[in-house]
Amino acid sequence: MEFLRILYTVAFVSVMAFAAMADPVRIDSFERMDALAEEVVIAKEVKAVPAFAFAECVNLRSVVFEQGSRCRSIGECAFYRCCSLKEIELPPSLSEIGKYAFAWCESMEKVHLVNVDKIGALAFAYCSSLKDVEFSERLKSVGNNAFSCCTSLEEALIPSSVSLLESYAFSGCTSLRRAVLPGNPSLLGELIFSGCKSLEEIVEPSAVPPKFDCESFLFDPDETGCYAKCRLFVPAKAVPTYRKTRGWHLFSDISPYSKKPY
Repeated sequence: MEFLRILYTVAFVSVMAFAAMADPVRIDSFERMDALAEEVVIAKEVKAVPAFAFAECVNLRSVVFEQGSRCRSIGECAFYRCCSLKEIELPPSLSEIGKYAFAWCESMEKVHLVNVDKIGALAFAYCSSLKDVEFSERLKSVGNNAFSCCTSLEEALIPSSVSLLESYAFSGCTSLRRAVLPGNPSLLGELIFSGCKSLEEIVEPSAVPPKFDCESFLFDPDETGCYAKCRLFVPAKAVPTYRKTRGWHLFSDISPYSKKPY
């Protein structure tokens, strides 16, 4: 029995060592998938990562797109619940991320959205380790709940190119301390920062106070303390207008910003 135990241990260690040395899995077709892969390289010929392609691949730790990648979209739930995924290098060709694409990727710490112009609903929701998000200057729309409950995120710098910032986009981001809104008078979604009780500063560069969808506000109606604690910075000439505009007037401190918000 002792011999068998030793033999089993040696075999197990050998298998684990082999797995550790194994090369990343190269993917040029999604017809055959290795659900146990820990590292994958997506071939440059791939033009789209299909819906549910890696959903619940719990061993997946790293995803790299080959240099010269032509991938333009990541489909719905493509990396849903890949709870070990820590890093992904998105290619410059990527323009669209589908809904739930990275939802519940609890180990992901940062993401650079390069040239992405559309982020779907709940695309990064519940990524609890996500600390650093770099948005594209081409970004046009952020879906509802796109970053909900990213509880490690401390700053959200939303570029001026965004014309659609949907409801609850950053709700439940309990570590969020600073946010910069797009700075245009486009309609804002409702309760974008509900549950963001650590917010200390919001910058709205638009001289015209944007309206809120459904006649709503930035925070939940019962979060009046957030309006007292969080400072709102707007263009100097617009301060009096914000102080008397519905929704924005709830802030106790509305001040002009003295430097560029980004």
